[in-house]
Amino acid sequence: MRYGELTGVIKPSVPCIEIGGAVCNGGYLIRNQWTQLEWNIDYFNTSDFEYREDSANFIGKIHVYTTGLYLIDFEIALMDIDECSTAITAIYVNDIAVFGSYSTGYFCHLQQINSSKLVYLKANDEVDFRVWVDGNSVTIADYYDDIPANNIYYSRARITYIPTGGWNNNSGSKVVERGIKR
Repeated sequence: MRYGELTGVIKPSVPCIEIGGAVCNGGYLIRNQWTQLEWNIDYFNTSDFEYREDSANFIGKIHVYTTGLYLIDFEIALMDIDECSTAITAIYVNDIAVFGSYSTGYFCHLQQINSSKLVYLKANDEVDFRVWVDGNSVTIADYYDDIPANNIYYSRARITYIPTGGWNNNSGSKVVERGIKR
């Protein structure tokens, strides 16, 4: 991002989206099944993305409008009060898991699991995030009262475009794409 010198307004120089507050159907993740997540908060979004939500089915996907290389960051906070559990997270593109995007954790109360992956996305691709657990009482730990120091355990996802053409410092730090029209 860059700061507007005269206006004091932050202007995105690189397309990105950040969403947070993951939820799932019924509050608990389904045991031994991949659960697709929905997100409550759209923190920041440029015009290169659209967050599409199906609230009836608790499904949320990010629609990508520009072809290119992207950095996808995903973290989720999980809580299991009754037993110890294993959790696996994955990044999906067009309902297919991205190879190498899996992260796992074993926990007895709270667990923060993070994934980060460079992915080449095409225009009109849809990205979503899924979780698999083996416990019966695993829930997403966002804004629960029994978590010490609220907001330490928090779920969010971010997709950032990676410019591959270089920077032109003489044009106000605008991205220069050689041979690619955006």
